[in-house]
Amino acid sequence: MKISFKRFKLTLTSLSGIFLLFILGCDLSGGETPEDQTSGDQTSIYDDGRVNFFGIHTMVFSGDDLDKHLDWAESLVGPGGYVKQTFSPVVNSTTAPQKMWRDYIKKAYERDLVPVIRLSGEFTGSYWIKPQTDDGGAPTGPGSYSQIAQAYKEVVQDLPLKAGLPLYIEVGNEPNLSFEWSGETPDPRAFGYFLTAVYDALKSIGDDRIQVLNGALSPGRSASGKTGAADFVRTMFQQAPGSINSFDAWASHCYPGWYAPNYNNHDGTAVDRDMAIDSYIVETEILEEFGRSGVDVFITETAYSLGHPDINGHDRVTDDNQAEWTASAFSDYWGSWDEVKAVTPYILLNEHNSDWVAFEWLESGSDVDSSGYPTKPRPVYTDVAGLEKPPAADFPAFNGTENTNWDLSSSSVLFGSAVTASSSIELYGWSLDQVTDTVTEGQGWHSEGRARVVGEPLVIDDFQEWLEFDLGTSGSFGELYLYPRSDNDTEAGRYFPQAFTVSVSEDGSSWTEVFSWDYDDTNASILTPLGGQSYLLDAPASGRFVKILFTELTYNVEGNNYHVALAEVEAY
Repeated sequence: MKISFKRFKLTLTSLSGIFLLFILGCDLSGGETPEDQTSGDQTSIYDDGRVNFFGIHTMVFSGDDLDKHLDWAESLVGPGGYVKQTFSPVVNSTTAPQKMWRDYIKKAYERDLVPVIRLSGEFTGSYWIKPQTDDGGAPTGPGSYSQIAQAYKEVVQDLPLKAGLPLYIEVGNEPNLSFEWSGETPDPRAFGYFLTAVYDALKSIGDDRIQVLNGALSPGRSASGKTGAADFVRTMFQQAPGSINSFDAWASHCYPGWYAPNYNNHDGTAVDRDMAIDSYIVETEILEEFGRSGVDVFITETAYSLGHPDINGHDRVTDDNQAEWTASAFSDYWGSWDEVKAVTPYILLNEHNSDWVAFEWLESGSDVDSSGYPTKPRPVYTDVAGLEKPPAADFPAFNGTENTNWDLSSSSVLFGSAVTASSSIELYGWSLDQVTDTVTEGQGWHSEGRARVVGEPLVIDDFQEWLEFDLGTSGSFGELYLYPRSDNDTEAGRYFPQAFTVSVSEDGSSWTEVFSWDYDDTNASILTPLGGQSYLLDAPASGRFVKILFTELTYNVEGNNYHVALAEVEAY
């Protein structure tokens, strides 16, 4: 049976400090809260023809277990549901996607999930760098962004595409915030030029499965460090008129704050139009003013953030009402608004820090059971996962075939190369030839090691091991992947190198160092990583020979010696 939720009387809440960024400038006075507008349960909202619009925003990084995160997503949203993920950086000099980006999309497609990919620039630690013009100066039109537009094209045209399913590309993120615009005053005209340039570049690929979304705006009114969403959209269309036709669907961030879903713009019950589960209406009304009506909407971020210090006396959002309101928003509202094609709430789980815990749908340390369900779901995950999902959409216009990027198994330039090593154990399932056999799990290459002298630390830098690859002909790469051993739970990640250099040569004698890396020895998760680690070169390197020199090795307590052990090495 279909599950429908009552429309609940509002319980007010406070928001996390992070959430304030999204709503800065909104009217927080709240005013009087209206009484519940309805009584009793509604009937099913899934009319004939309604297709799956459920989604989730993942937050995975290089080395994370993509299968685990996407299994969680699949269990939550069902076949034909959506998964949003951010890939960065894409800058003027970018020439190809990172391998993890391609792996993520392919694995999503294999689960019948539709990827929504936000491509963004570089994060400095303080802010995101705005798109750079070709000459570094002020833009005069879309042509000022030809280099970054070409970089977007180079990335997207090398991503996997599946027959019958689209790939949605969101161009940037919240450009009306100084935080997303190099710490400077947001520039609607410049972003409009940038959006137009990227849209034209992606459409020149000539595959209708590639669908373009605008970079969704931070909702709310103008304030310090922020241009209001409505002001930004109107100014962008006025000053960069081509931008009105530079998206296939409209992306929006709808953060309702402490307002339950029955306070919305559709029903005329919103206390603050910018703080509602359908705040996108504030923006699409402006689209209609400029001649774009009937546009499909993708809510690429939304959330009820768990409470933090109270604001204006409002109560906190709790686990219980977060779950109730989110499930009700899906079951009773978004699903009945035809323009809403996908909703990807923020976020599933960030396994690397606790900055976003108020938004996360899983508990830290969650794993996946045999059915793909998380072992530590929070109530919001459980309630939404329990909703019946509409059937997966049929995309008749997107029936192209899998492109050449679909087969990732032999894309590493190291695949098939002749490999030599400083030492290698060729027993007990270990073998040097396994280090480029495309199998990224289990055993691989294991050095013979050196005995530890009493008093030496866990990581040493006075003993080295190396791998050398002869590609046969000159090859080029800009990214290296090292996969740790994972032959059993006890040994997983053990003997992962803590520092190394990469050099290239055309003749095997004269070498040029192109990359170096040195880990922080105190980081236990780096000492024993549980997934592939990605390393981006500053610029693409080329040569017939590639040599990796491991300069800091880790200690094997049982054997009283130092080793390197890797399941696989790849270069792209």
